[in-house]
This record gives sequence, C-alpha cells and structure tokens, in this order.
Amino acid sequence: MLFKYYDVNGDGVITYEEFVQALREPLRGSRLDAVQRAYAKLDRYDTGSVPSDTLYDNFNCEDSEAFTSG
Repeated sequence: MLFKYYDVNGDGVITYEEFVQALREPLRGSRLDAVQRAYAKLDRYDTGSVPSDTLYDNFNCEDSEAFTSG
C-alpha cells in the first residue's frame, strides 16, 4: 500500500519527484538535504527512480518485533 501511495503514476517505480512530493513539499535546508541523501542511497544506479524490490530489500520489517507485535 505504501509503495502504491508513493508511485503516483503507477509505473512500478518511485521517482525522486514522487518521493519528495509525498513528503509534503516544500522542503528546505537540512530536511531537504536529508531527503536527498536518503533517496540517493536507494537510487543506486542514479536512474531517478527506485523499483519496488529495492524498497522491499531495504525496508523489510517482517522479522522486526517492533512491527509485528503491534
């Protein structure tokens, strides 16, 4: 559900623009810098988009007690 929320145009990837827009622009200063650095880590090949499997690999919480005990 979260991936679909960020993937506004439904093309199966989250572009940098979609990512920033979902974080409630306008971002400024250190907050914008933090978002740009986070996105750059996910966009490993500098394509301007992040495929769903990359998000899954980086944010899989299946084994996290904090998320499963809720």
